[in-house]
Amino acid sequence: MNRFILTTLLWLYVLYAGTAQDATLFNQVIGSTGHIGVQQGLTYAYTVGEAVIVTVGSDSRTLTQGFHQPEHTRIVSVGDPDFANWDIQVFPNPVSEVLTIRFSADRGTSLTATVVDLVGKAILQNQPLSDPDGSTLDCRSWQPGVYFLILQDPVGRGSSTVRIIRL
Repeated sequence: MNRFILTTLLWLYVLYAGTAQDATLFNQVIGSTGHIGVQQGLTYAYTVGEAVIVTVGSDSRTLTQGFHQPEHTRIVSVGDPDFANWDIQVFPNPVSEVLTIRFSADRGTSLTATVVDLVGKAILQNQPLSDPDGSTLDCRSWQPGVYFLILQDPVGRGSSTVRIIRL
């Protein structure tokens, strides 16, 4: 009797497993209405009733979440690509005492500096750097190791991250 029940359950499992469906992701938007159009050579699409999505971007690039996107979207940079033109110099690296940060004065008059260690613990947060010719950070209290210096434009035009080694 037990053998019959075991065999029956095994066959039921095999039959069920053969007809089960896997979850598959594909681009699909469920909304009450929507439209896809072209204006001045640009394609746009929208739906009404789509779940709320987050949009991050700059003047030239936009990144959104959800399935309402082209399949081959490549985001190279979010933020102003001109931030690379700030001509940022960080030296000496590796550093033992004082780190000097220079940036182009014609791009702006200040940056903010945040320093984090490898596990993400903030060592320094939003330190204003207002001298383009050479703002300094005192590194003597930092433990020897690898840190990340995150320089941000206070107006939100971009950011840059530099790896720092503290001797």
